Amino acid sequence: MTKNEANREHTRFEISVRSLAEHVHRTGGLSPLSFSGISGSDGTRLHTRVFSDLKKQYRPTDVETEVSLSAENVDGDLTLVIRGRADCVIHLRDSSNTDEIMILEVKSCNSDFTEISEILQPVHWAQLMLYAHMFFEQNAGYASVQISLRYVSIETLKYVEEKKTVLSYEAEEFFKKTCGAYTAFARDLVTYQKMRDETIRSLVFPHTNLRAGQKVFMQDVLATISHRSTLFVEAPTGIGKTISTLFPAVKCLAHGKCERIFYLTAKTATRVVARKALSDMRENGLLLRSITLQSKESLCPCPEIYCDTKQCAYAAQYYTRLPKAIRELLLHYEITPEIVLAAAKANTICPHELSLDISLYCDVIIGDYNHAFNPRVRLERYFVQPDQHHVLLVDEAHNLVDRSRDMFSASLLKSSLTACQKAVMGMDARVDGHIADIRSYFQILADSMRREEDGISLVEHDIAAKDVMVAPSFRAARFVPKTLYKILWKFCYFIRPMLDALPTGPIRTSVLDFYFDVRFFLTILEQHFDDAYVLTAEMIEGNASAGMDTELIISLACLDASAKIHRIISDHHAAVFFSATLSPANYYTTMLLGDKNAAEAATLTLSSPFPPENLKVGILKSIKTTYQERNFSVEKVTDAIFSVTQDKVGNYMIYLPSFAYLKMLSESVQKRCRDRGNQPVDFLVQTPSMNKKQKDLFLSRFEEFGNRTLYAFAVLGGHFGEGIDLVGERLSGVIIVGVGLPLLCPQREIMRQYFQEKFGEGFAFAYRFPGWEKVLQAAGRVIRDEEDTGFVLLMDERYDKPEYQMLFPDHWHPDVMDRPEDFETDFSK
Repeated sequence: MTKNEANREHTRFEISVRSLAEHVHRTGGLSPLSFSGISGSDGTRLHTRVFSDLKKQYRPTDVETEVSLSAENVDGDLTLVIRGRADCVIHLRDSSNTDEIMILEVKSCNSDFTEISEILQPVHWAQLMLYAHMFFEQNAGYASVQISLRYVSIETLKYVEEKKTVLSYEAEEFFKKTCGAYTAFARDLVTYQKMRDETIRSLVFPHTNLRAGQKVFMQDVLATISHRSTLFVEAPTGIGKTISTLFPAVKCLAHGKCERIFYLTAKTATRVVARKALSDMRENGLLLRSITLQSKESLCPCPEIYCDTKQCAYAAQYYTRLPKAIRELLLHYEITPEIVLAAAKANTICPHELSLDISLYCDVIIGDYNHAFNPRVRLERYFVQPDQHHVLLVDEAHNLVDRSRDMFSASLLKSSLTACQKAVMGMDARVDGHIADIRSYFQILADSMRREEDGISLVEHDIAAKDVMVAPSFRAARFVPKTLYKILWKFCYFIRPMLDALPTGPIRTSVLDFYFDVRFFLTILEQHFDDAYVLTAEMIEGNASAGMDTELIISLACLDASAKIHRIISDHHAAVFFSATLSPANYYTTMLLGDKNAAEAATLTLSSPFPPENLKVGILKSIKTTYQERNFSVEKVTDAIFSVTQDKVGNYMIYLPSFAYLKMLSESVQKRCRDRGNQPVDFLVQTPSMNKKQKDLFLSRFEEFGNRTLYAFAVLGGHFGEGIDLVGERLSGVIIVGVGLPLLCPQREIMRQYFQEKFGEGFAFAYRFPGWEKVLQAAGRVIRDEEDTGFVLLMDERYDKPEYQMLFPDHWHPDVMDRPEDFETDFSK
């Protein structure tokens, strides 16, 4: 050994058994449908059932489950530490009580198989061989063990299995060979991590001055990560929320307080801000790898194949070609979707799967809420193992309340059922029969709704008519649909063997669309359904002359996903939920963690860093905008708009509670301008279903200011209600008409009843607080930096009531008035 070798620092590098086996032994293409669509919770449920059956087959004390195993491989200055948990270690005792060992690995699959050769994956055998060596290392005295690989159908629990006996020297030889194939790659990762940690330790805050509130913000984020707890931060525009969360989180990486940082957003624009914050730190010397994820649909080079791994050229040899693509991407520190696409096309592999596989080597993952919270598409590789500890930075967290409800809701559409039925008709009589049962369920429900009967009690006999909520074209009941569950389960069982053989094209797409919707519907029923769910049926009448059939939608609507969100982060991950609008705090902590867990979270409310005198807030209490009063209020609102804007040419946003009211008011203001004819005025009017080009054109008009007044009409809570940055003279003031209450509808009324039963505050949780969120977001468009000045005028008598006054931010000092001419908007005085 040379002197340099003796002085070389010895490094320990940890890796899981599964990751090691996959890196070295996985080849071929992406898995077919046999392994797709199986969530972590599906797998956990199946494993629990298998373990229970094994304890009945053997003595319970002879069956050990989730057995922790580890072993080390030393190669010069590098020690690989391999850890994992074997599914089962079974003591096979014969009549003489001789102890033999069987190590059993259970893999979930979608179908029944008669021969293991139909499904066997060599990488799974490799994982078992590694477990065998690790067992020998920790248990002296055994010369051999049995290893068994069992593939179990999640639908029927039938399985195929293969066993063989492994000698200790065979397992050791396989282990050393596998580790040897990984060592060079591990050295590269170690080198990167050392460089990363050195740059993190020397990293200084990338901006010259800390803004007011930033220091305490970052201190609280550090404490949250250190204690693996939860923090809610309301930080007004200008605090620097993105850098205030990312900078301390990055610092924690070097101290081993987390494995990865997930920066999660609702919109693409905020992901750009996160990338910019990392770029600023890199300019200060940070060396760190990050990736921005995009949806599968946006990355797919051939969507018409519908992920048919037998047909897709990008799937066929995915794992064989993956190592080269990984090496190419590891040359980048900021990995964008464009870079992933280029590497995927160059290597002819699936860009979506490549983005997920390269994310394993990234420290910061920028993505959507779905990547962590949505049970249908979340990144299982990061959120199912209890020993994984990440940081979740949830930007614009007020959006997660509604988004989380949607994530945990499931729907079935009659149109999707019809398309599936047409696609498979005549292929299998049993499948035809079960689809006919589902169609009959839909038809009986639809016919009874047309007859103005409750409908649900006719298809679900355990549900009494008196327990069904009846509204026009809408029905709801707080019961488990047992009949629907049975017929859907039978459909899945009998159609599953057909799926892999379906030809590429519209037939396959129609069948898989409905099949996966049904599978998710069943998953919600089996794993998530609780008292926060309601079964609903909504009928949308078609237009025969336009060729549109009547649509019937049956849903499991989640009213409150807080328990699900809490379950994901509790005890595993540090979470920081932050936004400019998280008020009242108890509403958001309750809606995202649950009433029983809300007290676990720390809360931080920061004041605006901008001079309070730069924002003038007024309340025009003489205006009534309830639904019954809207037709009568248009003239008064029109008068008020001209009163507060006539003294200054400027750009003004006028927010309305609905498109119907928006149409009435915009027409009234335009008519008034035509009648006066003495001032050049431009108008922008938001319309439903605007595309990106139309939205961009709408916002581009704000780049002009000073010469002509602009009145821009938009709906509260819509695309222009948040997430737009109109600095300086681009926006002079905001007028908000109404208090933003959500539309009165059966779905919202059910939510009101639910929260009334739970908290005694049904109206506040279902209407007032969600409406106030829209108001705060709209008002937040006015002041965007230190030099900005502008006004917010709130038009509605309800703003002068205590239940709204208590919600106002501390930096608001509103003037309450009866006449709009009393509102002073001139900042020169």
